[in-house]
This record gives sequence, structure tokens and C-alpha cells, in this order.
Amino acid sequence: MLDAEEKGADLAVVPATQTHEVKVLTAADIGPDAVAMLEAMALPLPPAEEVVTLPRHKLESVLRELEDAQAGVSASSPSQNIRLLRDALARPQDELWAVHSVGPREFYPAFSKEDAEKHAQDVRDACAQAKGLAEVRGESTEFFPEIIVNVIPSPWEPAEHFEILAQLWHQDAEDMREMLRQKAPHAAQSGSIEA
Repeated sequence: MLDAEEKGADLAVVPATQTHEVKVLTAADIGPDAVAMLEAMALPLPPAEEVVTLPRHKLESVLRELEDAQAGVSASSPSQNIRLLRDALARPQDELWAVHSVGPREFYPAFSKEDAEKHAQDVRDACAQAKGLAEVRGESTEFFPEIIVNVIPSPWEPAEHFEILAQLWHQDAEDMREMLRQKAPHAAQSGSIEA
């Protein structure tokens, strides 16, 4: 095995031993660049910048006013801020999807269009299964409601869409934990809940 001098590097080559010795490296062992890199990796991320959400039509209106005001002052090209806003408006919008189960305020955000379509089909299937079970039991299904579930573009702006989605996922997780606690109370107390 080559030592550090033979490799022409600043690295120390430590041969494997049967004693499983562990050498604690110091800053002197790894060099100032590696120390700076490790310190940078250990830093927490800075807080996110505040984001202001505006309806597109209002931003377009403000931007037109800025462009008109700049045109009255100089005939030069648009300012850097105006170009920044125009570029932001030119970017394609993320498509967000939701499930609408016909009824008052029955809207649910989805992670993607595929997720919304799966959720909508799951609701339709569950309702059809419930109706089928009622028929098997000989119960009347005459007044069984026809379930209409559609996939629609999200009615929320992105931050609100994902906040509601996170709240729903959190509630689902809480419901599942509660179900498991009721199913196996002794396991829940010991912290070893298994599905």
C-alpha cells in the first residue's frame, strides 16, 4: 500500500488493522479547506425569504403602469425590475389539480393530475362497492345517491394548495396511528405498533 508521500497527496493512508483502532482526525490532519467545507455543511439553512403572492391580472396591471411611467421618462430599454417581472410572468405556471366531489365545499387538493384521477376513481369504486353490498344484503338502493367526482384545476393558489394538502396528509397519518392504537393498545404503549 502506498503512503501519502508516494501518492503525492496530502492524504494520510491508514492501513487496515485487526485491532479496529480508530484515529480521531484533527483540523491539522485534514487541512483548512476540508475544515471549512465541514463547517459549511454543518450550518443550518437560512430562513426562507418572504414570498408575496399576487393575482396575475393585478401584477400585469401594475407592470403596465411601471412600463408606461418608464416610457414617459426615457426611451431606453425596460429597467431590470421590469424585465424581472416580465420574465416571471412568461414562465409557465405549475398545473395544480384537485378532486371535486359534487357537494358543498367538497374540494380536495392533489399532488398531481394522476394522483387526483386515482383519488377520484377510488371514491367512485368505494361508492359502487357500498351500493353493491347494500344490494347483496337485500337493502333498497333506490335512493342511493349517484356519486359525481371530477378532476379539476386547483381552485387555490400554490401555497394554499400545498398547505391544505399537507394538513390532509397529516390528518390521515394521525387517523392511521389512532386506528393502530385501537387495534393493538398494548403494542402502542410499548412503542412497537405493527400493521
